[in-house]
Amino acid sequence: QESPNAAAFRLAKSCDYTARGITVVICLRAGEHNPWVLERLAFLGGYYAPAPNFLIVDFGSPPAFATQLAEICRQRGFRLHRVEDDGVFSNGIGRNRGAELVETDLIWFTDIDIVAAPDLFGRLASIAQAQDFHAIRDVVLVAPVGHLLEKHSAEFLRCAPSERHRYL
Repeated sequence: QESPNAAAFRLAKSCDYTARGITVVICLRAGEHNPWVLERLAFLGGYYAPAPNFLIVDFGSPPAFATQLAEICRQRGFRLHRVEDDGVFSNGIGRNRGAELVETDLIWFTDIDIVAAPDLFGRLASIAQAQDFHAIRDVVLVAPVGHLLEKHSAEFLRCAPSERHRYL
């Protein structure tokens, strides 16, 4: 009798993964307490190469910030979904809503204050291809990333792209 793993591989359609086959889901609430997240979001639009898809879940940003966030998403080609909730911020609810909306096989959940190597999504696509992720579901990967607070974000954004690896 065939093992469940062998059956999964036999039945699964092969995929050629690329960075565009990955959707990055970021849930955030922009406001007066963290206005820097808008600059970070704009920065991410040109940082990763090759670039994945981005789905931004706006979890109740006040109107002025929501408008700015929508404009950045439009300019950068990010998909935006708004959750009308100005109560306690819930990254979990936002991520769950994002997961429901993702149209790619692969999802990468992250926070707006996390930055990884610029080629991360190209490497992830290569790993997904090499490890037959088309036949395996619920794979959890944890990658090295940098958590940059507001002060360090400003330094990171000012330095030359060739020097940014020092912060990661």
